[in-house]
Amino acid sequence: MMRCTVLVIDPSESNLELMRVLLERAGIGAFLASDGRSALHILEQVQPDLIITETRVPDLGGVDLIRALKLSMLPIVVVTGSVMAEDRRKAYEAGCDAFFAKPLDLVSFLEYVESRLSRVA
Repeated sequence: MMRCTVLVIDPSESNLELMRVLLERAGIGAFLASDGRSALHILEQVQPDLIITETRVPDLGGVDLIRALKLSMLPIVVVTGSVMAEDRRKAYEAGCDAFFAKPLDLVSFLEYVESRLSRVA
């Protein structure tokens, strides 16, 4: 079976590292990007199975980033500290498939990611 991979976008190096470790322990490979341009560049090179993104990303943040990522036709999971109802609404309108607030409930988050990836594996 092919190993599933995920693109993780977050401006915080510590959040990227935490997500990488969490995914690796679940047997999921991770590509990491700290800004929108880097994320789009990675998508030109590889085809991950899922995208996990913060909405507060330098250079191409929020709904603009989600719209650009949605062109890849991949599932998009938002993991963000922007937890107002308006932020959630805008993320879904832009095309995200799931929305998780920070601090992250790791169990429900991993269950969701694994269930989405099981559809492509």
